[in-house]
Amino acid sequence: MGTKGCAAMTVGDIVERARVSRRTFYEHFRDKEDVVLAAGRLGQRFIAGRIAAELAGIPIHDWRARLRVSLQTYFETLAAEPRLVRSAEAAATAIGGRALELRAQSLAWSVAQMRALNAIARAGDPSIPELDDTELMLLVGGIGEVVRDAAREDRIERLPEQAPAVIRLAEAILSGRMRPEQEAET
Repeated sequence: MGTKGCAAMTVGDIVERARVSRRTFYEHFRDKEDVVLAAGRLGQRFIAGRIAAELAGIPIHDWRARLRVSLQTYFETLAAEPRLVRSAEAAATAIGGRALELRAQSLAWSVAQMRALNAIARAGDPSIPELDDTELMLLVGGIGEVVRDAAREDRIERLPEQAPAVIRLAEAILSGRMRPEQEAET
């Protein structure tokens, strides 16, 4: 998507940059939106794979270490590819619909990961509350907004600097420290 941007880019631009024929392009994709979505899915799998590889040596019960490594790896992976992150954010906005579905799938995957960490935390400390999907979505959505903000302000490379604050907040949420006490019914 480069400097031209997704909205302005044509199939001709894509085949020229990829050094393939239009015929080859249309054998694999319906339109440029399909290319953007395929790239997005590939990026999601790459990030998930990097996180899984980094978590391989961490004991399953150590939810704090798993959270810390997951978020640090996520931010470091994005920081290593700032042009791709900016392009992906611009493309999601430009093409809407199906790209927003892809973002929703990513959100659901991330919520599931946070749910698992909350379950591990609760197994080690029964006083930790079970978080509901709304609470987990707020956490994951906030992390996503940190990334989108960095993309808008052209500072993707500096995302790892924000990891400690994000990790502290995520840990507080997952451990129930940020959850207001339920008011007693009268």
